[in-house]
Amino acid sequence: MQRVDVALDRAVAYLINHQSSDGAWRDYQLEPGVSDSWTTGYVGLALADLRGTSTALAAATNFLQSSMRPDGGWAYNDLCPVDCDSTSNVVLFLDRLGAGVPARTYERIARFQNADGGFATFAAHWAGDSWGCSHPDVNPLALRALSRGTGTDDVVESGVRYALAAREESGLWNSFWWTTPLYSTAANVTTLLGLGRLVDAPCTVGAVAELARLSTDPFRLALGLDVMALLGGDGSETCRRLLALQRPDGSWHAQHRNLRVTVNWCCTPWQDDGFVGHVATDQHHLVTSATVLRSLVTFRSATSGGQPPSGPRRSAGNGQQFSGHDRAGSSDSQP
Repeated sequence: MQRVDVALDRAVAYLINHQSSDGAWRDYQLEPGVSDSWTTGYVGLALADLRGTSTALAAATNFLQSSMRPDGGWAYNDLCPVDCDSTSNVVLFLDRLGAGVPARTYERIARFQNADGGFATFAAHWAGDSWGCSHPDVNPLALRALSRGTGTDDVVESGVRYALAAREESGLWNSFWWTTPLYSTAANVTTLLGLGRLVDAPCTVGAVAELARLSTDPFRLALGLDVMALLGGDGSETCRRLLALQRPDGSWHAQHRNLRVTVNWCCTPWQDDGFVGHVATDQHHLVTSATVLRSLVTFRSATSGGQPPSGPRRSAGNGQQFSGHDRAGSSDSQP
C-alpha cells in the first residue's frame, strides 16, 4: 500500500494547490460557464477523510455555506437553477465534516422525486422535458443525501425501488449525464450497499471488470475500481494501472470527454446512436483526480479490512443485507 499512500499524498497536494482563493474548486466549461458549488462538493467529499486537508476543507465549507440558495439548494454555478445533483453532493460533503445542513435542504431534495420513485436533476418545464425525468445517475446521490436527514424513510424507500428496477440485466446502471455507465453503477452500488440492499455482486463485478479491462481512461478505471473494491472483486490490476497513469504533478487526466449535457428531449441517451448532447471534460482535471483519489481510498480500505467512510447511516426499508465483504460499505456506459 505504500505506492497508494504516496499517490494519495500527491493527489491531495494537486487538488489543494488548485483550490480557488474563495474556497471553491472550479472545473468544466459548459454553456453556463464553469462549475463551482457542484465541483466543490464533489472534490471536497473525496478529500474529507485525508490528512493535511483541514484548511482547504474549511475554506470549501465557507464557500458552500455562503452560496446556498434561500430554498436550501445549490446549483452548478450562480447562473443556474438549483439542481438535485449539486445539492446532494454538497449535503454529503457538509454532513461528512459535521457542518450543519438545514431541514429545508432535505425538503428541497425530496421535491425532485418523481412518481416512479426516482429523482430528477431539475424540475420539468414541459411534458417531455428529459431533464425532469428520473435519472439513474442522480437518484443514488439524492438517496445518500436524504439518508442523512430525518423523516425521509418513505421517500428513500421509493428511491431504492427505482434504483433496483433501473439496474440492467448486465449488472450495470445507465448514466444520463455521463458518457459511461460506470459512473452510475459506482454511485448505485455505493448507495445500495450502504443502505443494506441486495446487489448481485458477481454479475456487476464481472461487467465492471470487463469495461475496466478495455479502458485506458483514469476516470473510468477509477469508477471500476470503486465497484470492485466495494463488492469484493479483484481490483489490484486496475489499481496498478491507475498508479502508472498519475501525472508528475499528482493529477490524473481523463482520456475521454466524460460529462454529457444531454439534450432535453432525450430521456435515454445511452440508447441513441445519434447526437444526444454536448460532451466535455474537466479541463483542470479536478473531477477526474478526485474520482481516482476516492477510488484508491476505497481500495486501500477494502484491502486492509477497513470500511470506506462515506455510506448512508441507516438501512432503508426491510431490504436484505448485502455481504460482498460481509459488511455494508460505501465509497463516495461504455469502456
